[in-house]
Amino acid sequence: MISRVTNIFKQSSIKRLFMILLGFKMGLNFLLSAIGYIFISEEAMNLLPFLEAMDYNPLFLFVLFVFIGPISEALVFQYFFIEISALFESQILLIIAFLLSAVSFAMLHSYSTFYMVSMFLMGLLYNAIYLGLKKHRKDIVPYLFIVFLHAANNFIAFNVMYWQYK
Repeated sequence: MISRVTNIFKQSSIKRLFMILLGFKMGLNFLLSAIGYIFISEEAMNLLPFLEAMDYNPLFLFVLFVFIGPISEALVFQYFFIEISALFESQILLIIAFLLSAVSFAMLHSYSTFYMVSMFLMGLLYNAIYLGLKKHRKDIVPYLFIVFLHAANNFIAFNVMYWQYK
């Protein structure tokens, strides 16, 4: 299994790799949302602050969620945490940074406990993709790849929520 994932990272074109990972991430989003709605009350998944802000200024939220958020979050949670820890060439420090980055990413998305758990898993996924690209693909800048992946995800999520609740 790990060798298949490694081969995908090594041998896929940038476009194919992006589409595979975006599809995987969107599938994970769907699965987590389904689990939330089936096993947890809708109130516990509270995204009300987001929806109320949508009424205030959707264009500002769009720019924030699709551009500013992914650029700044990838800079802090992938580039800063992982690259700084890599300077020390310690596997333990890298694992700590990997987990601390995901926890910090989740805490930034504290709309509800369930959403924080979901974002912790997404943070782990972004970190794994970042490290996989850093290790196996010298032709891709991992930071930019994560920014585009995150932005594409947020673009889809923003539009789904906007048109669902409008």
